Amino acid sequence: PEEMRAAGFLDELGEARDRRVEELARRVLKGVWSEMHENAAGSAQAGHGLALLVQSLAQLRGATQGRGFSLHLAGHSAGAILLGHLVALLAAPPGGAAPVAVASCTLYAAACSVRFALDKYLGAASAILPSSQIALHCLKDREEKDDFLAGVRGLHLYGKSLLYLVSRALDDERKM
Repeated sequence: PEEMRAAGFLDELGEARDRRVEELARRVLKGVWSEMHENAAGSAQAGHGLALLVQSLAQLRGATQGRGFSLHLAGHSAGAILLGHLVALLAAPPGGAAPVAVASCTLYAAACSVRFALDKYLGAASAILPSSQIALHCLKDREEKDDFLAGVRGLHLYGKSLLYLVSRALDDERKM
């Protein structure tokens, strides 16, 4: 019982530390996270990176007349945000080009909100990317909680995974 009480106390201290780190991250890093979202969305504008990529993919598909053309996407962490904008753009390319089908999309530890994923991956994009072709690889909740952001001299800066910090401190909707 003594050890269990001590462990519970240490768990509470860890939770208090994590809440403070989340508050600090919200104040210090929220702007950086928001700018990254804005930059990803901006890259889908005409003449910018994703829009140019979609034009090139449409040309490549046309040049091969669709034979042997198969587009597979993979992303990790915040890459899910960039790929979400890409998938949406492939579903409705600028300039009236025909949509470009996506054969598969694999996301590892996707650092995007549920709302974003539903909007970008399962909205209009479902016409070019069936949900059955989307693979999401993530840790179990216990593994996310057992992960941690390293600190100094063996002390943990944050007692959960980076995705926990993003969802609790940086996203507009907490824990989404």
